[in-house]
Amino acid sequence: MVLGKQLGFLRTGAIGGLAIKYLSNPNIETLGIIGTGRQAFSQCYAAMHVRKFKEIIIYSRKKNNIEVLLH
Repeated sequence: MVLGKQLGFLRTGAIGGLAIKYLSNPNIETLGIIGTGRQAFSQCYAAMHVRKFKEIIIYSRKKNNIEVLLH
């Protein structure tokens, strides 16, 4: 069962993944992410499942969060 906050987390990632798959240039090799909050994780996860990026660039005010996001 998926409830409340978890549903929003999954839905946001899924929408971002679909947008990247169908609306972005298929030749793009770099993913850029601004921020490392909860939604950034779902967006990054979905993006990596629809495209094979050679590089991911992340900006965060909290450097420790970048490591968490990529693992």
